[in-house]
Amino acid sequence: MRCGVSTFFRFAAVAGLSLAAALARPFMARADVFSGFTELDYNHMTTKTSDATGNDTMTRSNSFNQKYNLMLNTNLLPLLTLRAGYLFETDQTWLTSGDQDTHTRITTSLPSGDLTLGSKLLNASAGYNRRKESISSSGVATMDTYNEDYHGTLNWHPAGLPAVSLNLERTNIYDGQRLFQDSTNDRATLGLTYQLRGLDLRYAGTYNDHTDKLERIDVNQVTHAARATYSGQFFQERVSLYSSYNISEQTTTTTTSGTGLVNLPIAQPLFGLSAQLADPSIGRLEPNQALVDGNATIDIGTTTAIQSPSQNMGFDFVNGATTVNRVLVSLAPSLFTSGSAPVKADDFRKNIAPLYSWTVYQSPDNTPASHWTEVTVQSVTFDPVMYQFEIVFDTTRAQYVKVVVTQLNANESRVQQALIASGIPSSNLALSVPVTRIEASDRVPAATAQGHTSIVSSILNLDMKVRLLQDHALYYNTNFYLASTSPNGFLKWTMSNALQGDHQFNELVSASGRVAREDGEEPQGHRGAYTYTATLRVTPLRTLSHTLAYAGRADTFQGQTSTSNSLYLSNTAELYRGVNLSLNGGASNATNQTGEKVVSYNMISSLNVMPRRDLSLSVNYSLNRTDLSGGNQGDVTSNTRRGDVGITYRPFTNLYLLASLGQLQQTNRKTDLIQNYGLNWSPFPDGTLQFNCSYQENVRTLNEERSRLISPSLTWKITNRAILELSYPFLRTTSLSGTTASETFSANLRMSF
Repeated sequence: MRCGVSTFFRFAAVAGLSLAAALARPFMARADVFSGFTELDYNHMTTKTSDATGNDTMTRSNSFNQKYNLMLNTNLLPLLTLRAGYLFETDQTWLTSGDQDTHTRITTSLPSGDLTLGSKLLNASAGYNRRKESISSSGVATMDTYNEDYHGTLNWHPAGLPAVSLNLERTNIYDGQRLFQDSTNDRATLGLTYQLRGLDLRYAGTYNDHTDKLERIDVNQVTHAARATYSGQFFQERVSLYSSYNISEQTTTTTTSGTGLVNLPIAQPLFGLSAQLADPSIGRLEPNQALVDGNATIDIGTTTAIQSPSQNMGFDFVNGATTVNRVLVSLAPSLFTSGSAPVKADDFRKNIAPLYSWTVYQSPDNTPASHWTEVTVQSVTFDPVMYQFEIVFDTTRAQYVKVVVTQLNANESRVQQALIASGIPSSNLALSVPVTRIEASDRVPAATAQGHTSIVSSILNLDMKVRLLQDHALYYNTNFYLASTSPNGFLKWTMSNALQGDHQFNELVSASGRVAREDGEEPQGHRGAYTYTATLRVTPLRTLSHTLAYAGRADTFQGQTSTSNSLYLSNTAELYRGVNLSLNGGASNATNQTGEKVVSYNMISSLNVMPRRDLSLSVNYSLNRTDLSGGNQGDVTSNTRRGDVGITYRPFTNLYLLASLGQLQQTNRKTDLIQNYGLNWSPFPDGTLQFNCSYQENVRTLNEERSRLISPSLTWKITNRAILELSYPFLRTTSLSGTTASETFSANLRMSF
């Protein structure tokens, strides 16, 4: 505790001096040139754990983080801008566990500078930054590490001519004596874009050379990729045409005299897939090309967010002989760099990333009856610099490979404790971690990759839609797809012909349907399929609607047939103003080529009542049943039933109350009764001094678990540029495995100019 008290007074002293400097604001004659901020963070946590045998463990930790940033942004000439900055950060942690004390200090410095010349038509930039990180533990210093980056760009956007972009970058990563890390990566990218009416032409050339001087490995990759797309409408817009052609060549030259490993990226063509499946070992994934488009900054949406239950993200490699043993899952950088309370990447790595559970599956096909085989995962790590998970698993050879991550339950005490330890407010316990992209590669010994390889791949896609009748929505749709790679001689084509229509019988009833024949050829043989869908929509009242949807498919491949059929009914009704009811349910059955049959039934109902604007009541019930027969494991039946009742009440704008009661029943598991209670009170939400107190209690009978979280906090807006935040959450959890109690005091002062 002496360490914690002295650290707190150190925080108070530094905070007082920094605040005085911020209020004085010297050297601010040119506020448009200089900017910066100071951020001070102090955390004290005490955790006591008692296991079922009565053994007690006490852990105390104190951390003090200081971050100082100064930026210069000025126009040296009318078209020349200089942006330079320096970031200094030191993070100290004192940890006492039992009779062991450790003191860790991490110091980071990041000078940077960028020059930008030009206008929107023609511009160029050059920059440099170097990140130095020094770590010492219990007085013993480790090797300093450096991440050095040189970069430059040239962009030309002439009107009516192709747009040109050139990016150059060199990255050096090494330790102080170049004993454990010493690598250089050179990358150059040339992009050309030209658009004319419905024609879009693009080219991207990439040169990448990675040299590991310690492992004595040099991997040189040159990639040329071109894409042409055209879309247009003809004959008074009765004929719509879309076509695209992609061709790429990737040449890899590996030179080595060492024994390290090389990550060989999977060559195109490949397609992204995603889905939410209750059972990840069965089912179909839907196309999601944004997962593999190479953009690591754009959040592709909540449908691929990690917080979704049992999120499945995968690849269609087109070629069933593809070998893979490594997948990277990139998270949105905005989670760690922007927002009112960005998450510290290193805290995420230490406290939150280990809570996620990852599994890998592979399958020869992707149908509703597909059976996915689990692949053994060797390791999962999170890189706080690249913001990505690395999943390494046993080498597998398949056309379809997916990674599955399970949901983090914000009501679990381990999750609450991890979020508190990471400095995330209790009001943000429902943490959303969006995925931006996934990448697959094959990690092989450098000696086996020695030499020169070249792969050329191409994809052709033609789609035409013709309106057959002028007065009725009846269409003929044809699509042709061709994919090839060389020198392995892989070739796959698919052609579909479909008839589809949509008809409005009257103001109340409408229907749509589609029938299609698909044929394709691939190395394993010919594949044929019939697909059919039909939908009937009835809206007798503005507040009442019904939808009946049917879908079916019959595939023939290598002399064997697989089928799938589904029928679902959806109903919504607004019984009275503020009273809404929905009832949805249906059944599906699928049989694969081996005779394995999957029959599923599900029903979801919900009732939402809002008698007043400040009061709402919800009742939900869901039922899922799956029958599996004909497989190697024999007949298997699984059932899941869940019912929930919840109420929320906001008597005042600054007071929020909630309570819910739920019951979960699953096959071969005991019935779990779940209770949640919560309160949030903010008596002065609009003042410069804001107090907030939240209370949350969760009870589950499955493990006799009860957790209680009380989290008072105080925010003082000292000035427009200075904010002080204090919080003191208490968390206590009891279960059959023992009791855990933790208290955390946090203080954060941020000042900017």
